[in-house]
Amino acid sequence: MAETTLHIAGRRYDIRCRDGEEAHLAHLASLIEEKAKAAQQGAPGMTEVRSLLFAALIGVLTTVQAY
Repeated sequence: MAETTLHIAGRRYDIRCRDGEEAHLAHLASLIEEKAKAAQQGAPGMTEVRSLLFAALIGVLTTVQAY
């Protein structure tokens, strides 16, 4: 089992994952971070939790629309 650290919305998350998944998780974290920043810029003053919720929703909608 591997360990990696993800940085999302200014927070550090130490997590465990399967060996070899570290780069993939870092990539996913960067996508979430990008969407969270976009949500924050679109609605200044939004709480961290709400911006992460919107980031997740935007990511899911983008994926669903691709199919």
